[in-house]
Amino acid sequence: MLIVFLQKLTPYIYQVNLLTMSNIETLRYKKELVLNEEELLDFIYRSKMLGFAKTDIKVSQSDGSSLYSNRELPWLYTDTYCGNTIERGQEDVYYDMVLVWSMQYRGGYYIPYWKEAEALSIFLKEALLRTPKQFPFRGPEEFSLDQITFGERIIDGKFLYHNQWEGNIGHFVGREFIYWRDDLVFYHDYMGGIVRNKYFPVRLVTADSEHESKANDQALRFYPDRRLTNPPR
Repeated sequence: MLIVFLQKLTPYIYQVNLLTMSNIETLRYKKELVLNEEELLDFIYRSKMLGFAKTDIKVSQSDGSSLYSNRELPWLYTDTYCGNTIERGQEDVYYDMVLVWSMQYRGGYYIPYWKEAEALSIFLKEALLRTPKQFPFRGPEEFSLDQITFGERIIDGKFLYHNQWEGNIGHFVGREFIYWRDDLVFYHDYMGGIVRNKYFPVRLVTADSEHESKANDQALRFYPDRRLTNPPR
C-alpha cells in the first residue's frame, strides 16, 4: 500500500519541485544584483581578520588544498590554497550564493629560505593582520619588526614587509615582498576584482558614483603597471 501511495504521489512532488525552481529562476535570473562597495570592503576585511592571518584552524580538502571561510549571510568568503613553501590560492566572495568578487595569488619563499618558511610565515601573518581597511586584499604598504618568536626560538634581524598595488576593488594588480636582514626571502603576485555573470549581473555602487566592473579598468591606465618593480628597493 505504501509503495502504491508513493508512486501516485511522485508526479505531484515533481511538479512542486519544478514550480519552486521556476519561481527561483523568475526571481533571480538576469536580475541585477546591486552591491554597496563599502559593505563589500568591510566584509572582505572582517573575513581576512578571521582567516589565515589569525588562526591555524582550517579545513583540509580531499584534493590536498586548505580552506578558510567566513559566512555572514547573505555573504560568504572562501580562501582556498595549495602548497606552503610555494603556493597558489584564490579568495572568493559570494552574495546570496552568487560569486561577485575574486582574487588569485601565487608565490612563496626563495629556495635558500625554504627551511625557514614556517618561521617566516609568523612575520607574514603579522603583516596581514595590519591589512588596510580601504584596500583589504593583502597587507599594508610597509611593515617591519626587529625579531619574531617561533616556538621557543627568537629570530633576530630586521624583517620588512612591502606591498604595492594599482587599481581598486573592481580591478587591481599587486605584489608583496618580505626582506630579512636585507635579503629578499618571499614574494607574492596577486590580482583580482569584481566578477560579473551575464545571468546574474552585478553592479557596484560607490560613494561617488555607480559603475560596473569594466569601468574600473580605467584605474589601470598603465596596465601592466611599470611602477611594480621586481623587487622594490
